[in-house]
Amino acid sequence: MSHSIARAILRVTNLLMVPLKTRRRWLVRARTIEKFYQDIPVETDLGLIKFHITNRLSLEIPNKFDAYKPETLEWFRSFPKGAVLWDIGANIGAFSLYAALMPETLVLAFEPAAASILRSRRPLCSSTLAI
Repeated sequence: MSHSIARAILRVTNLLMVPLKTRRRWLVRARTIEKFYQDIPVETDLGLIKFHITNRLSLEIPNKFDAYKPETLEWFRSFPKGAVLWDIGANIGAFSLYAALMPETLVLAFEPAAASILRSRRPLCSSTLAI
């Protein structure tokens, strides 16, 4: 059902853009896609984390956050105050955001994939955490 709806929306959008010049058409497509993105709030034991969803894969972690690697979350909770976490290969930054909610914890997240970094910037910008 969702594939049928997505195809129908795409066809209507393409039909409406026929009279536009090529560059304007791409701009309209990009803005249309952005409107379908959404932020999903996830309540954790340490506080609220907002995940910016841009595709099906980025939806997996927020949907199962507590069940997704619970041993990692338990390990984070055992950190003493003033701990420093180096998250190498942070992906979208889910665990970095969680660890950053702990008082007096410094989190340094590194991600070499540019697409993942761009997805992680949105939740950071919409929270009290800094990039």
